[in-house]
Amino acid sequence: MEFMIFMMRPKSHSYNSKSHINYIKNYTYEYNTNNKEGYAKDSIYALRMPVIIQSDHTVWELGSLYLQYLMIEKSLGQSSLESTASDLLDFLKFMEHSGLEILHLPNEKHERVTYRYKASLAQRIRQSRIKPSTANVRINKVMRLYDFCIANQLFHRDSLRNYPYSIIKYRYLVPLDYGGTFEKEIVSSDLAFRVPKRQVSADEIMDGGALHPLNEIEQNLVKQYLRDKASREFQLICYLALFSGARIQTVCTLRVFNIKNLKKNNPDSFDDAYALKVGSNTVVDTKNGTNLTLKIPSWLADELLAYTNSLAWKERAKLSYYGISDQNYLFLTSRGNAYYTSLKEIEDRRISNSLHGFKQSRGLSVRIHINQMLKKLNEEEIRVNPFTFHDLRATFGLNTLKLMIHCGFSNDHAILYLKEHMGHRYIHTTMRYLEYASFTSNVVDANTSFSEALNQYNSR
Repeated sequence: MEFMIFMMRPKSHSYNSKSHINYIKNYTYEYNTNNKEGYAKDSIYALRMPVIIQSDHTVWELGSLYLQYLMIEKSLGQSSLESTASDLLDFLKFMEHSGLEILHLPNEKHERVTYRYKASLAQRIRQSRIKPSTANVRINKVMRLYDFCIANQLFHRDSLRNYPYSIIKYRYLVPLDYGGTFEKEIVSSDLAFRVPKRQVSADEIMDGGALHPLNEIEQNLVKQYLRDKASREFQLICYLALFSGARIQTVCTLRVFNIKNLKKNNPDSFDDAYALKVGSNTVVDTKNGTNLTLKIPSWLADELLAYTNSLAWKERAKLSYYGISDQNYLFLTSRGNAYYTSLKEIEDRRISNSLHGFKQSRGLSVRIHINQMLKKLNEEEIRVNPFTFHDLRATFGLNTLKLMIHCGFSNDHAILYLKEHMGHRYIHTTMRYLEYASFTSNVVDANTSFSEALNQYNSR
């Protein structure tokens, strides 16, 4: 295992504490597994393993053990590990500043370390230094740390005088579409902050954040730009988002063999699209490793296949880790790097001992291209509302839903089709697309009727 220590710069705070986070580069945890042949070695790997260091320069064992547990047992990804470490560091800084221990849990609830930490977070909310949602994330991380320590008996029974928080359960009735109600239970704690419900705008869809689908005029302008002025790589990347609804990590971790294998079969007669399984147990990454079937239109699959045989792709592939191989990424930067580093590449580099000097990519280059496109359009006085790459996915969802309903499919059929191919975990997320489509259609109809009536009135 190669050790390289990086110190994370602390965020601006008022705590009198020198605790910080160090990172162990190329961290590998090996363990024994039991199989038919007996015991065998297996391992889990992280590019950078966060380790929480106290002000006295010693490792905060409880926090660091918990992070290791999250990596090994919960398969927490790199970014989630680092954000959890940052949140736990805030708690440690508070304790050191206040002169409190993690087991300072006296009978008086308000004096317990967890409730005093909540008071500190509440003060920062009042000062507009953090949002209530941020405070809730941090306090939840702290509660999960206590849960881990208690479950694994890392606290001596006699030292746990009182519990660090109390569970609160809420029950309320939810109306059903077909009549009647059902009882829903919400489990919370007395450490939770009340987060004001965000007012959802009529021009957005809540799907992993507030998304703003492009209207028909904006779509045509963007397509024209992609066709006439964009690089072939950026064009095809955006096409995949617009016409398959794939997320950025899915688009950018596609491999050449994925596209070549598609062409060995016939497209689905229902939608003239090829089905590609992505997610866990594949080389193509998805959000949280969710397994889903990506539908790639046949015309786009043809263009992608042609690109894999182009000189442009081969020149980029020569500079890359995988070289001119079907195992390589479909999309590479001019320097031969992935636009979004896949989990498979990290594992391959670890096995081949090729991690020296390696830097992970997370789609920044694509996002920069989006901003450059918007800038150029505005310079040409072509007005397109600002949008993100993820908004292209939302545009696909809305377009698909509208088209299916226009072709006579029922709302239920359209919703189920969209849910499956966009990889939504819950159907109510997909339902928001239907609500958005219905609302915007009514608004357009109302605006049209009003403008016609107004013209008639003004002509009198």
